[in-house]
Amino acid sequence: MINLEKIYSRIYFGTYQTNYNTGNVDRTTNLRIATSKINGYILRPGQEFSYNKVVGKRTIDAGYRAAPIYSGGKVVDDIGGGICQVSSTLYNAALLSNLEITSRSNHSFITSYADPGRDATVFYGAIDFKFKNTTRYPIKIVATTQNGIEKISIYGINVDNVTTKVYTSKTSSKEPETKYEDNPELKQGKTKVVQGGSKGYTVNTYKEVYVNGVLKEKKLITIPAADSY
Repeated sequence: MINLEKIYSRIYFGTYQTNYNTGNVDRTTNLRIATSKINGYILRPGQEFSYNKVVGKRTIDAGYRAAPIYSGGKVVDDIGGGICQVSSTLYNAALLSNLEITSRSNHSFITSYADPGRDATVFYGAIDFKFKNTTRYPIKIVATTQNGIEKISIYGINVDNVTTKVYTSKTSSKEPETKYEDNPELKQGKTKVVQGGSKGYTVNTYKEVYVNGVLKEKKLITIPAADSY
């Protein structure tokens, strides 16, 4: 008798999903466009995936809309805002598929959709997210954006029955600093909050690799922070 469950377990690698606000139409539009670019993408053995190359430049002509992004320590609107959620979801799917991450940077803020140490920021022309197919067979990315869930799965031939676990550990925290700027429009002695601060954390991210259920490797995969995007 054929064990279909065993067969399918060797085809499937890793999947990850994050939540988004469907009420933010512009941001949701950006998610759907970026997701459509990577959905169905096939990566051959040894080939490297570049998020910026596959998704392309975020422009109005490409259908992208203005939505919030992190830039220079502030939250501002920019064309294509929100697509870092797609790159972050893909990053986690790649980690859980035990693929080699060749380029990844974190945001300067904690995101609403990923825990500290589990995000991957991108900025066209400056910061990219990349990973390599280190398996012996082609892999395929399957991605969807629907009903408030961004879901990405990676499929391939899992010959060695490898499973991967990823988790983070906070090592320290930092309270936000208060920065004052002169505003001639305000009366003397008055202040106005332009943007509230947020607590910062230092975390370690670990990956455990199992073969046939037996732990074979535990690795610290945290990569230093990038500039603010």
